[in-house]
Amino acid sequence: MREIAQASGTGTDGLSTITVAFKQFGVALAFGVLIDAFLVRMTLVPAILALVGNSAWHLPGWLARRVPDLDVEGEQLIERLEAQAASPPAATPRPERSAEAPPTPE
Repeated sequence: MREIAQASGTGTDGLSTITVAFKQFGVALAFGVLIDAFLVRMTLVPAILALVGNSAWHLPGWLARRVPDLDVEGEQLIERLEAQAASPPAATPRPERSAEAPPTPE
């Protein structure tokens, strides 16, 4: 019985060091998030964008040719439909019927 008590006591000692490690890991993650949110996203990114200017929003030609043109909001579709509505429909000739009678089912 005494051995069981010693083993269980030793096991809980190991758990206490694991929980401390988890707490340290959580504190480090929280600190990293704060650094990212305040230092990087609120100071460095706006400063770099101000230094670079309009070229930060320019897409190079070689990349523009490789990226597909996605019409997310449907502007190109609306323009195409308006153009079709403004132009008269093209006259399409109807196919002529042949003089032969259709085959009769037997």
